[in-house]
Amino acid sequence: MNTKRPRLCSLVTENVEQESDTLQPNEVGITTFVQPLVKGFEAVLKNRWEDFIVREFRGHVYAKLTSLAPIPDPAPEVADFNTEEKLGAYMSELRSLNRGDSEMLKFKAPDNKSDRTQIHQAIRSLFSSLESTTLKEDSENFIIVRRKNNIEAKGSRQPRRRANGMAKNTPYCHFVLYKEGKDTLSAIQVLSRFLHVGPNVFSYAGTKDRRAITTQFVTAKSINSKTLSLLNARLHGLRVGNFSYVSSPLFLGDLDGNQFVVVLRSVCAPRSVVETAINAWKCTGFVNYYGLQRFGHSSKSKSFEIGKYLISSLSGRWPETSNTSFRTPPLCALALLLTHTSRKEFCGRGDRRKGCILDLPGGVIKKT
Repeated sequence: MNTKRPRLCSLVTENVEQESDTLQPNEVGITTFVQPLVKGFEAVLKNRWEDFIVREFRGHVYAKLTSLAPIPDPAPEVADFNTEEKLGAYMSELRSLNRGDSEMLKFKAPDNKSDRTQIHQAIRSLFSSLESTTLKEDSENFIIVRRKNNIEAKGSRQPRRRANGMAKNTPYCHFVLYKEGKDTLSAIQVLSRFLHVGPNVFSYAGTKDRRAITTQFVTAKSINSKTLSLLNARLHGLRVGNFSYVSSPLFLGDLDGNQFVVVLRSVCAPRSVVETAINAWKCTGFVNYYGLQRFGHSSKSKSFEIGKYLISSLSGRWPETSNTSFRTPPLCALALLLTHTSRKEFCGRGDRRKGCILDLPGGVIKKT
């Protein structure tokens, strides 16, 4: 019985081909099969963009587009105390000030800061056209209430709400972005153009491939679900839905992983061979190859070289990884951020990551 596996004839990925058209599998670190005794087969991978489906997930929640309908605007924030009772005897004067019958109201404030804060919150909650401040005179605190220059709603007793209908405590609309044949940045630019806003209004956990069907979570600041839902009639290859309102945006890395559905075409092998290979894959797993998206494009420091050193870092090869990573111009942005001192500390001290992490600017996402 011949158990020899076929040669690695077509394992050079699209990313590696971009780095060099002449690279062989062994040159990029692919030297053996995970299951050498399992008979392999040939197939066409990612022949069409619909052959690669990616769904982002957080916890047990997968990004699936199941509804395009907008949802009601978020309910306004309700204070956890009786607002009118808290203002007590000053309610009639506040109503008079709110109607414009007077110009200012001044009354003695409680000594406790928490009580003063609740009074300010109560005034903002009941009278959107009034503003209040605390003033200290002769060691005593007073609350000064005046009408705003820009009256939002004369006589309104509703909490302040933004022009788009979103409450102050939930200023972000969380939704699922479905896209076909576009990368995430391009999709965000399309949404921004239709809404006449900057791309920084949107935030997401990670970028998704162009040549694929992908779904991912996105948050939009100060844009309600109705506005986003109306875009669906104008979008091509994009859809937004499954809306909810949240208090904070997404950040890069705010995901637990991606679920992949891969279609193989032109499979030239008996069903039994394919099933045996798939079962072996389920048991053993696969190698997560270091693609170009991790370390950038460069002929001097190829992604697979950096990946090779990172994989072997448990053997104490961090300096080699650092030297390879910091060549110019593979990680131009990162190389500009890291000082020479940090790099030396990275390679020479007990905690080799500490120096680099401490010297990175605040806006850079730091992961260890």
